[in-house]
Amino acid sequence: MKDYIRSKFTKDTIFWSVFGLILPFPVGTYYLYKILIDFLSNNIASIGEILLSLLFFLIFIFVLNYFKNIRCLIIRKNKLKYYSILMPFGRVVNFDKYIGKIETSETGSGGSYKVVYFVDKNNRTTFKIMGLHYKKFGEIINAIPLRTMDFSPTTIQYFKLMFFERIKITETGANKENEKGVGSAQKIIQIVSLIGISLFVIGIIVKTLTKFG
Repeated sequence: MKDYIRSKFTKDTIFWSVFGLILPFPVGTYYLYKILIDFLSNNIASIGEILLSLLFFLIFIFVLNYFKNIRCLIIRKNKLKYYSILMPFGRVVNFDKYIGKIETSETGSGGSYKVVYFVDKNNRTTFKIMGLHYKKFGEIINAIPLRTMDFSPTTIQYFKLMFFERIKITETGANKENEKGVGSAQKIIQIVSLIGISLFVIGIIVKTLTKFG
């Protein structure tokens, strides 16, 4: 019997990771480089070039943020080791530096998914694991030898967790009002995500048609 748990990525995560490496990441890197070169050489770019550069720069930032939480996890006894594109040589997380974990859910264009945050000894959330990327996420949660803290985030705390991943928590127990507010926030995020993806796809199609038209 194995004395460790190794994570496995979902098909969607593999597909979007490959897509991100093939197109947005290199293109975004190129336009980031172009912005810096133009700035350093005092070249005056056209409005179209500036807007296109800013668009791909934003895509570059988005892709970087996406890859940040895609990690190959190996959980063994009292430590977790992970590898990622941004951390190719790996990093070790010792569970004895944390007092517990909280489980919540986040929402994207594909719906809701579970998320786990480790809570350090200062009662602050730190390390984040997104169930969106992994098969059998329940096994990963169960393999983490930290107690599950009873915490129900407010809407503000929910957004802070999503965008900054660090908040100070106290064990509050279940709170229906909080859960209702977070549920409404998740629906808004899902709608905005769908609109954003639709606009991105439409933009690519229009750009392609304009180029070859």
